[in-house]
Amino acid sequence: MWVGHQPDEMVCVYDDEFVTTSGAVILSDAGYDEELPAEIGEGAHRLRVLVDELGVPKRVVYEFTDGATH
Repeated sequence: MWVGHQPDEMVCVYDDEFVTTSGAVILSDAGYDEELPAEIGEGAHRLRVLVDELGVPKRVVYEFTDGATH
């Protein structure tokens, strides 16, 4: 699990916008076995979650973009 940009072979499974007042988020896998705190800054953000395969992915990418797009 890491925070980064989408590699071409990844599949987007989530794409939405949200607002944070603290600028901090905690990312985790579905089973909460692995957690990763991240500082992304206050304000509106777009989050896309990408996986290398559907079902039981071996790799998950959290891609943040500053500012709302809609």
